[in-house]
Amino acid sequence: MHFVRQRPAIRTAKRSAPDRGSGRPRRGFIPTPKGGGLVPFESSLGADLLKSMAADPFVASIRAQPETFVWRDAVDGRRHRYTPDLLAVMTDGSKVYRSVRPNALLLRDTELRGRRTRIELECALRGAAFEIWTEREIREATCGWPLLRVATGAEASLLANLPLEVDSEASPAAPPKLVLRIADRLGLRGPLQAGDVFFARSMLTGILMAFRCRLVRDPVTGLLVWKPEPRET
Repeated sequence: MHFVRQRPAIRTAKRSAPDRGSGRPRRGFIPTPKGGGLVPFESSLGADLLKSMAADPFVASIRAQPETFVWRDAVDGRRHRYTPDLLAVMTDGSKVYRSVRPNALLLRDTELRGRRTRIELECALRGAAFEIWTEREIREATCGWPLLRVATGAEASLLANLPLEVDSEASPAAPPKLVLRIADRLGLRGPLQAGDVFFARSMLTGILMAFRCRLVRDPVTGLLVWKPEPRET
């Protein structure tokens, strides 16, 4: 009689796959005192965003995968969960949860498998905003449009501190209808003006964007027309 010696089964720990498929897999750490030493990332896009946040003087602290939102669907009773990639606390005390996702994947699934409204609600309940950063916001300063770019930390802080009273000279006045139409074409919601720049959040990513929209009166028709600012060299 022959006995066959079997090898013991090798058990490996299960690791949950990233929810967002955020670019080429690449794990590592970014050293920054804003994250208490080393902040982990799981993709090349995540690494680039972390580097940008570490260098941003208006970001006070960074936490990677700060918490998992868990809730049960009120209709079908199914349990859902979502873990943002990062939590940033700004120098003015505001908070924002950020997730990283390739632009092509976000365009195919803008609602994050039907969870986006609840994710935004969970963030709002914690006094924070929710943003999705793609390679366009992380790596392209103008996001493909000469007039459109991500708002700087200084601009976001200035806008947050502006009074909302219409009578105040420093308050952002209601924009002209033409600006509202342009913002709608650009996928922006709720534009407000500060100086010669308009600000609005992207309906796709939730990121605060800045766009110049100079209105001039056409000498022939007398109508207000939009004249974009020339690209800076």
